Amino acid sequence: GLISLRKIGSVEVWKTSVTTKATTSLIEHLFREHERFLWGVCYRMTGNAADADDLVQETFTKLYFSVATY
Repeated sequence: GLISLRKIGSVEVWKTSVTTKATTSLIEHLFREHERFLWGVCYRMTGNAADADDLVQETFTKLYFSVATY
């Protein structure tokens, strides 16, 4: 795979990029299917819409990058 520098929040991380179009499509599908539910859970946990947005984004970012190690 390609080695690339990815930025997660304020942290720069070197990551091997082995994702494919199919993997990206799967993650996009999971996002569309579960975003509202996950956002609701995060909102109930934090009581703050901006924090819920951030947590949902962090969750799917971690999912995207963890695919390479699965």
